[in-house]
Amino acid sequence: MSVAACADLVRQADPDRFVTGQTATPAAQAKLWPIYALNIEIARAAWASQTPLLGQMRLQWWEDGLAELTTGQAVRAHPVLAAVADVVAQTGISVEISASAVQTTFQERPRSLRRNGPIPMACPRKLVAPRRTKSSTETRAAAS
Repeated sequence: MSVAACADLVRQADPDRFVTGQTATPAAQAKLWPIYALNIEIARAAWASQTPLLGQMRLQWWEDGLAELTTGQAVRAHPVLAAVADVVAQTGISVEISASAVQTTFQERPRSLRRNGPIPMACPRKLVAPRRTKSSTETRAAAS
């Protein structure tokens, strides 16, 4: 995945972070977008399924992929992981923090499900009834 594709993923999934990332220099953005995209992918992995075991399997896949980056093994066939591998190669940053984030997400998801239940799927906007607001005539009539 190119840096531009990572930036597009961040723009779609986390618009606030995208706006703040645009304040960085282009050289810094080339390193930020893959890391931000990795954060999005890890956050999505836990909630991609309503079955906790499948979410944990996805998180384990990410943890293993990040571990492979630290040992110098071949990068798994995932565009975001490949972009992160490029950043790691260029900067020498540690991916242990990301692996720690995966573990935290791995441990928190079952607790969150017990507490809140599964997150409902987003409802398409056209299926949601528009909110009805009172017209100025109805407001005046109610006030009198």
